[in-house]
Amino acid sequence: MTYRRVIVLFFVLCGSFAFADSMPAYQITQISMQMFPNTIRDNVTFQFSDPNISFSGYGGMGCFDFCPGPVADPSGITSQVFISNFSPVTIEGKTYDGTTLAFDSLFDTTGNVFASTLGSVASDTNERVQFKLILPTKGKWTLNLIPDPDNPGMWLFTKGTLSASAAAVPEPSTLALLGTGIVAIVGAVRRRRNGA
Repeated sequence: MTYRRVIVLFFVLCGSFAFADSMPAYQITQISMQMFPNTIRDNVTFQFSDPNISFSGYGGMGCFDFCPGPVADPSGITSQVFISNFSPVTIEGKTYDGTTLAFDSLFDTTGNVFASTLGSVASDTNERVQFKLILPTKGKWTLNLIPDPDNPGMWLFTKGTLSASAAAVPEPSTLALLGTGIVAIVGAVRRRRNGA
């Protein structure tokens, strides 16, 4: 295969990757969540961020079995996160009304995030701007409990935190630029080696 055919094949492949999906995809690199008890359920705040998208909000967890009172077994006492409100959303430097933000589903039944989800937000013209989120799934809830002074052997929930992070993934255009540079270097080495 000649050098020119390799270059043409490379650009055809890069072009197909770059235009394979017209919906923008963002990889969230940092998730931070806090959970605090009240008398009926937990209050939950969360922040999702990436260089190209960020949003935050609050909601709750239906933790009726452990929020208002003591619990005997402190393991596995999280539940589904129910979103109440989103703050303004920033996508590629533009701010959108957070009350129009919607997702297929961000959280599973244990309060952790799904690996990916589809989302949308209303633009100034009320058209839906759609996107895909890739989420870090390594984070798990850390729950802080203290011994209940009134009930020996029982625990009181005080707060919970979840933090998850992922390395940013290069965009297809960045990979194409890197590949072009590599092809140019290989071509220069071959020309020099062949004495041209």
